[in-house]
Amino acid sequence: MQSTLPLRTDRFCCLLALLLWSWLPAGSQTVSAVPAFDAYAATDAYLAKVPADKRAQSDAYFEGGYGLILWNYLCGAAISLLLLHTRLSAGMRSLAERLTRFQPLRTFGYWALYLAATSLLSFPLLVYEDYYREH
Repeated sequence: MQSTLPLRTDRFCCLLALLLWSWLPAGSQTVSAVPAFDAYAATDAYLAKVPADKRAQSDAYFEGGYGLILWNYLCGAAISLLLLHTRLSAGMRSLAERLTRFQPLRTFGYWALYLAATSLLSFPLLVYEDYYREH
């Protein structure tokens, strides 16, 4: 026979946790006095040890990353426009349709061709970004 009053487990667990917390000794509820760590002061202390020429080189490298974000976007947009305007994208779609009649495989075939084309066309920028700039 079922009870007519269902037990609300979420309310029961909250009530149980509140009761257990209230029975803890008063000393265990306080936070121990640990000296606060100031990350900003530690960072400033470390940066004060870095020579000025190395700091300028590091800043230039970091700020050059902003330009690369723009160049990556422009390169991706140019590649997409090139594939659309030269109808290479339509040719890749037609090739994928000729290879299989199963629609998911057509989509996968176009994706593989598109990935190969964009990887090949963006390779020079990636070589500069990931090799020459790092060295």
